[in-house]
Amino acid sequence: MSKCCYCSFGWASLIIGLLLLIAGLVVQLAVMPPIYIDSMNDVKVLGLNPDGTPNDFTAAWVTPAYIANTEFYVFDYANTGGIMNRGSYPDMDEKGPYSYKTAITNEVVSWGSDGETVNYYQRFVYYFDPDQSCKGCDPKVDKVKIPDIIYQLIVNVLPTKKICKKPEKGSLDEKICNMVNDDLLDNIEKGGILFSLLNIEPFVYVTVDQLLFSGYTTPIVESLKEADLFAFTFLNDQPEIQETLQNITEALGSIPINYIQNNNTLDFYYTALTGKSDPAKTGFVTGFTGTTDYPSSEDGKLPLKWWDAKTDDRFCPTRYADKARTIDGTIGDFFQSFITKDSELPIYISDICRTVTLTYGSDVNVKGIDGYRFTFGDDVFNSLEPDNCGYCKVLPRDFHSYPEGYRCLPSGYLDLSGCMSIPIPDYGDLALPIVASLPHFYQTDGDTKFAPRFKPNIDDAPTLDIEPFSGTLLKAQKKMQINMYIGQSRHTAFNSLKVQRSGAYPLFYLNQTALIDQNDVNILSSTTNAMNSTIPIICWSAVGVGAALIVISIIFFCCSCSGKKDKKDD
Repeated sequence: MSKCCYCSFGWASLIIGLLLLIAGLVVQLAVMPPIYIDSMNDVKVLGLNPDGTPNDFTAAWVTPAYIANTEFYVFDYANTGGIMNRGSYPDMDEKGPYSYKTAITNEVVSWGSDGETVNYYQRFVYYFDPDQSCKGCDPKVDKVKIPDIIYQLIVNVLPTKKICKKPEKGSLDEKICNMVNDDLLDNIEKGGILFSLLNIEPFVYVTVDQLLFSGYTTPIVESLKEADLFAFTFLNDQPEIQETLQNITEALGSIPINYIQNNNTLDFYYTALTGKSDPAKTGFVTGFTGTTDYPSSEDGKLPLKWWDAKTDDRFCPTRYADKARTIDGTIGDFFQSFITKDSELPIYISDICRTVTLTYGSDVNVKGIDGYRFTFGDDVFNSLEPDNCGYCKVLPRDFHSYPEGYRCLPSGYLDLSGCMSIPIPDYGDLALPIVASLPHFYQTDGDTKFAPRFKPNIDDAPTLDIEPFSGTLLKAQKKMQINMYIGQSRHTAFNSLKVQRSGAYPLFYLNQTALIDQNDVNILSSTTNAMNSTIPIICWSAVGVGAALIVISIIFFCCSCSGKKDKKDD
């Protein structure tokens, strides 16, 4: 072949190769990402069609197609005598799972006038599923023995001389202390003897259904009424304090205690962004409005009574205390598109009354779709982290080895007393001594021997599996353990509470799962295949062909140069 032909083919191959190489890279790296983003963003907006019907994205959100299920595992205390009389560590039988099919719907209340926000209720309805539960288990028949929270509240509401020396301003303690004198306080200290005579114990038998859903009324109130404790013992010359304590006791006795309070109830509605201006913020909660005794957010922040950390520059500066009241992120039902392994995903979890940030954990595959697994970071419940000081509450009693008055619970525990309370007419809210943790005290500090049978491991961690391109939730596992905070009584005459070990006494834990259904899997697969296969294959093929042509052009140029050299040699 002549030198001219080599050069012509060389230049042609080089030009075509460069064009294909540049075009492939530009389309794949610069042109397609914005197109992908725009195509995703166009459909990830909550709103209505021109005819007033919900758009497709909203319709799918109102009635999610996820397969949702909630498993409950309850604890039955087997050694209450040893706990009360010898200070034994709790020994509990774990029963479950009690499995419930869980229907989740989002019910729109109203749309913002500018289309930027939506107000909606989220409704949960639980249906017991015997086929997926432990063999022979029946939540309305099976009984467990648990710590009686009303016993703890009644004992702790009775004042002592120490408390009345400096009661917290505006508290129920202050109201009661203003009514009593030292002689009456001495008599109240002896009240524990009557509890012993009446066989009133700090533990109670309840059915699993009562513990979780239907609620139970504590037997302590009936026992006190039958004995006419307040009228004929140490309060007979103090009618005002007698009436106060009777009102409190009757209020506590008339309110059924159940720990899952969102079963087919609508206590508050969320306000969230629709994504009209910024689809990356679709579903982000900006506040909520209580419709019953449930409080409302305050100027876009969580209620102050939930997280009212005492601020000081040494322990908890104001900026950190305010951060605890921040409402951020979605409620975990969908996420922004194009998530990376470096993404941090905030979600608001109403069960624990706070926002948490999820971080990447590992790659996963759910029903054939590749995704990223996100979970709680190691610092989320770390009470030593400066950012978390706003969630701290001064310990009202000892907690494991942490003394009364210490600034915070150990890492891994979250004090929910601020946002879980019982309204007492004319006296305000009475905080419930509830502490949240991960199941089996996973990732908690404190007394590792407190629950000897617990074997915490990575399976106790909550997880969210997300398809990263679309931000679609593939699978969620919300895991949480509810515990009662019990400390040794401030009343010396309550013998059962003088020796009982202080700490978090587990009541139950749950694992609430949501799994993408097969129809959504098929739709998502076709979308991700186009993004991950068809178009990238074309682009990278162009890059490959272009690179090959450049190599060929180099060969032609080399041949051309070789031809010149041969001619000179001749």
